Amino acid sequence: MGHTVQVSFYVLPTSNEAARQKLLLKILEKAYLAEEPALLYSDNQELIHFLDRKLWELPNIDFLPHAVINSEDDINEADFIYLSDKMWPMPNRSLIINIHPFVPEDVKNGLYPRVFEVITQDPQILEESRNRYRLYRQLGFQIQTHKL
Repeated sequence: MGHTVQVSFYVLPTSNEAARQKLLLKILEKAYLAEEPALLYSDNQELIHFLDRKLWELPNIDFLPHAVINSEDDINEADFIYLSDKMWPMPNRSLIINIHPFVPEDVKNGLYPRVFEVITQDPQILEESRNRYRLYRQLGFQIQTHKL
C-alpha cells in the first residue's frame, strides 16, 4: 500500500512566515479548484485560524467550503478543505498538507495518497522536516522536492 503515497516537499527560500501562509493559501485554492478534498494538519492554532479567515477572502473564488475541525460533528462531506490540529477518522481525504513536526499515524499507514509539506528556512522547521523526510523514505513513499 505504501508505494502509492506521493510526498511533495515545497521548500521556500525564506524563513518568512507570511511567505509560507501565502503558499498554503495557494495550495488550498488549487486543491479546491482541482476538486481534491484536503486536510491541513498543523500544531499551530494561530496558523489554522489565520488560514480559516483568509479562505473567506480568496479573490478568485466566491466561496471555498472549508471548516476547522474541533470535534467529529464538524466533519461534513460538503467541505473541501479541513483545518485541524488533531487527526480524525476522515472519509475521502486524498491530500494532507502536513504543517506539523510529526507524521501522523494515518499518513504512515498510507491513508492519504498525497502528502504536501511546506518548508521554510527556519532552522527548527528544516530540522523537523529532515526527520519526516527520512521517515517517508523508510516507508517507501515516493518523494519529490520542489525548491521555490
